[in-house]
Amino acid sequence: MALRSVSTTLLQHLPLSWSHYVTLLTIDNPDTRRFYEIEAAESDWRVRELERQIASSLYESGARLQSENSKALGI
Repeated sequence: MALRSVSTTLLQHLPLSWSHYVTLLTIDNPDTRRFYEIEAAESDWRVRELERQIASSLYESGARLQSENSKALGI
């Protein structure tokens, strides 16, 4: 019974596979790593898709776009 409770708790806090986390550990910046963890979980990315998104610098592209939008709006 206790083991089932621990398993359920872990699944709630660690929604991705071990392979996902191994891939995420290659990212030094904790904010960037958290971004990809959330996106992978919410978008149901497989490990290959996660690797592709990291390689394409999705996080950096989004931050750049947000900065450009803020400048355009005078924020």
